[in-house]
Amino acid sequence: MINTNHLAAMIQVAVGDINFVGPVDSYNISGSGTFQNAQGGTITDRWFDDPANTQGALTSSPTVQPGVQLTTTPQSFTAGSPAASFAFNGSGAVSDGALFGMTETFDFTLPAGTGVCSDASVGNRSACPQLISRGQTEIKFPASEPASLAVLGIGLVGLGWYRRRCVH
Repeated sequence: MINTNHLAAMIQVAVGDINFVGPVDSYNISGSGTFQNAQGGTITDRWFDDPANTQGALTSSPTVQPGVQLTTTPQSFTAGSPAASFAFNGSGAVSDGALFGMTETFDFTLPAGTGVCSDASVGNRSACPQLISRGQTEIKFPASEPASLAVLGIGLVGLGWYRRRCVH
């Protein structure tokens, strides 16, 4: 995103969907990016789990998301210099059944464009405040099933028996 305006730009992004297949019992989340020519720019990342599978992302004012936020507090960053990078990550437990929803959001502010940036010609855009998003992910992992563990255990016992039989 590039701000070529004389005013700061405040932007909300929400991405989500439903009908992911469970069951799942854990998650990993991450988000990263770089601010360029954007000292004072801010970003807040959030990740949501919707075990009720009710809806995808919403972009209303204020932003309301389905389910529960996966991190106890939003992950926020303020660019302290003209070029500044950020990265967030986390993991934890969830309890999602057969179908569930997931949503990721990020809200950010880019400072006002000044000087040559205020001329929106293509040649001057590299001097404008920018957020280069490297991505944001939410991954969930299946719950261990007792039946699968039992089959694995039987297989290991069988391999042990076979090895013992072949060695003696």
